[in-house]
Amino acid sequence: NLLLNFPLNTHGALDAEEQKILAAITAWMEINGEAIQGTRPWRIFGEGPNITKAVPGQKYNESNRKDFTFEDVRFTTKGKTLYAFFMGWPEQGKVTIPALAQSRPYVAGKIERVRILGGKKLSWTHDSGGLAVELPSAKPCEFGCVLKIEGLET
Repeated sequence: NLLLNFPLNTHGALDAEEQKILAAITAWMEINGEAIQGTRPWRIFGEGPNITKAVPGQKYNESNRKDFTFEDVRFTTKGKTLYAFFMGWPEQGKVTIPALAQSRPYVAGKIERVRILGGKKLSWTHDSGGLAVELPSAKPCEFGCVLKIEGLET
């Protein structure tokens, strides 16, 4: 569930800044919506340097975070598809997701395909170090790009 709370002006309309934010959310959803709509949490919710220590009742508390990087990854799943959101774009054009290492007990099955939403299939390797993916030269969206990973048992 997502609740958007936009302040309205005295005429009951969104101001220009709020319209800009709403347009950015709409553009992002057009590319990445399948990784949100109709999905469920995966076996772990994510990994990365900006995950705060879990407090009972606040598993997803990231209020004390620094700026997200490409090492900050969050997961959703739908059917036999795993979606991995990486929160920044790596300058070197490659992202590795250690949480998807073959040696992890919650990683079962064999990855068959990896593509970036808003783009095409990508070159990748999957081994004991994780899933390493060569990214395209251009980002498909400004924030939170998503890998569509098919084949793992979700």
